[in-house]
Amino acid sequence: APSTGVLEFAAGSMLTNVVVTNGFYLGAYGGIGRIEGLPAGVHLTVGDAAANTRCEMIIGHKTVTGGVAAQGALSLTNGGFRAYLSSLMVGYHKDAEPPYYYGSSVGSLDLTKTTLTMMDVSGDTFVGYSSKTNPGANKTYGYLLLPPGNARTGRLYVGGSNASYSYGLLELHG
Repeated sequence: APSTGVLEFAAGSMLTNVVVTNGFYLGAYGGIGRIEGLPAGVHLTVGDAAANTRCEMIIGHKTVTGGVAAQGALSLTNGGFRAYLSSLMVGYHKDAEPPYYYGSSVGSLDLTKTTLTMMDVSGDTFVGYSSKTNPGANKTYGYLLLPPGNARTGRLYVGGSNASYSYGLLELHG
């Protein structure tokens, strides 16, 4: 069975800033990740542009056997989002050779109700990407919803190399 991780904020939390400098994983590697009670107005920073420190951000990534989905979702309200990343995976499943990893991957990053200060990805961005070739595999879903702001990436993949198993949505607001 996959692991389940919950980051839970107490009611009335006064948290205003969260800074992650070495990697952000939510529902990654076959687990289920949830954030509950995230206070409105939190500013989330992933990576550190001032120190030239990039990290990866993974939401919903399947890499283990078993039929349970890898699931991760992050939605911010008010506040802000700033990211200096080496790669971004939102709903990702790579399965080109044995062992095949059965089960679906579902990832969602919804920033439409926050301020996007910067999203700089030096490498690849995957949204709903699957390279599955094995019959009977479940689908991979990825949703990346962005507000007005500044975003840059190396390569962008929306959907995967096998349309039968992939669904990616990149939605740009404003």
